[in-house]
Amino acid sequence: PSSTGEQARRERVDSLLASLRLERVQDSLVGGPWRRGISGGEKRRLSIGLELLTMPSLLLADEVTSGLDSSSTQSVVGVLKGLAESGRTVVVNIHQPSSTVFSMFDQVVLLGEGHLLYAGPVSEVGAHFASQGLYCPPGWALADFLLEIASRRAVGGFADYGGRVADAVGMGDPAAAGAAAAARAKGRAEVDQEEGGLSLPELARRFEGRRTDVPGDSAPGRLAAKDGPLVPESSFPNGWFTQLWYLLQRQIVRWQRNPISVAQVFISYLASALVISLLFSSVNTNVEAQYTLAISFTLDIFGVLSFMSVGLFMKERQIFNRETQAGYYTTSAYYAANSLASMSILLLVCFPFTALIVGIVQFPHRSLVNSLKFLLVFFINGATFAALIETFGASFTSIDTAILASGNFLLLPMIFTGITVNLPNIPLYLRPLYYANHGTYATNALLGLVLNVDGDSVGQLYYEMLGVPIDSYWLNVGLMMVFFVFFRLTTYLSLRFLHRSS
Repeated sequence: PSSTGEQARRERVDSLLASLRLERVQDSLVGGPWRRGISGGEKRRLSIGLELLTMPSLLLADEVTSGLDSSSTQSVVGVLKGLAESGRTVVVNIHQPSSTVFSMFDQVVLLGEGHLLYAGPVSEVGAHFASQGLYCPPGWALADFLLEIASRRAVGGFADYGGRVADAVGMGDPAAAGAAAAARAKGRAEVDQEEGGLSLPELARRFEGRRTDVPGDSAPGRLAAKDGPLVPESSFPNGWFTQLWYLLQRQIVRWQRNPISVAQVFISYLASALVISLLFSSVNTNVEAQYTLAISFTLDIFGVLSFMSVGLFMKERQIFNRETQAGYYTTSAYYAANSLASMSILLLVCFPFTALIVGIVQFPHRSLVNSLKFLLVFFINGATFAALIETFGASFTSIDTAILASGNFLLLPMIFTGITVNLPNIPLYLRPLYYANHGTYATNALLGLVLNVDGDSVGQLYYEMLGVPIDSYWLNVGLMMVFFVFFRLTTYLSLRFLHRSS
């Protein structure tokens, strides 16, 4: 919470680092595909630590040990065991645990093909299946025995291993072995009567009958029913502007750790601007048409290069879903931080970009005011293209589908601007695409600066031939802003309501 002081925050972090055994790597980068970082087990413990920052009373760990070696698995489960002993409820979904790891659990729930086969104390699981005539073979780990039961339709074969019940059942527990031996004759007979042995549905039915035989809430595996939702609605301990501030700081740290990605943005835009400006630097014939093409190509650069942001939200969707559902921050704060960060980079790019285009191409009436007007149009055009692409990235779960859909849609602002085909020559049934297009208004705004020159009758006639209104710079800028706000709002709503469980 915002009321927590800086010293208290540091103490909590230090306490978590110690309990998660991460003190040794606290100053190390996590790493990624191209940079070596901390180990797999340390990454898992770090993920647990992020969830523990808010001090939850219930922790759900889904396949937290998948992909880890035995040593890392034991370390991670040991941390979870310590959390459980500190008073928290820890629920773990785990596959193929070793004997050491399995012995750390207090309760176990065994599922097989959707059937509940057992739910209760680990110390009683061997005796339970022995009472059904199923015995853990000598030398087998109890965890392996349970996995075999859960993965087979017919499990009666384990009844053949009754000769060493005392050594094989209940992990050496005498009471469990005695219970299994007493039930052996009955269980063996019941197994023999069923063709192919006991089935999983039958085991589930027997366990359910055992649960109902125990009165009240003390039945094994039974959870007391409570009114209201399982997980209360998340509350955000910090204010919106505090969330925005820390999210912006996180983005700045990412730039500092990966400066190459920032450099790639600058190089891509400036290299494209240099090529176009040099191409149109020596225009001396049919200047109106050449200037029009220069403006069109320049504006299209932002559409082509905006593809770099199509996978932005897909890469972070899993982290975003986890952190918003854990109550770290709101969707609006996250999207506002990402938008401010990306537009800050775009604005910085637009200054040298505009300098190259306006400085090298011999546009008429070049001035500081007109250069700033160019910069404003470039910036809004680029931000709108980015918002359009981000809408597809936030709406689809497949990056291939998002690229295909956004690529096709991206052609509209490039084709229906009145440059490829003048407005009077566009068929009536396609003219809505001309007006429902931010590229149209970006083009018109810049054409107004270049061709609408007092006393230049040729430029004015060419301008009118394109079907562009005269003296409409600020109107076009305002219409561009409408598209910018629309696409930003659409992206936010997609993030807020779509694919939250992906």
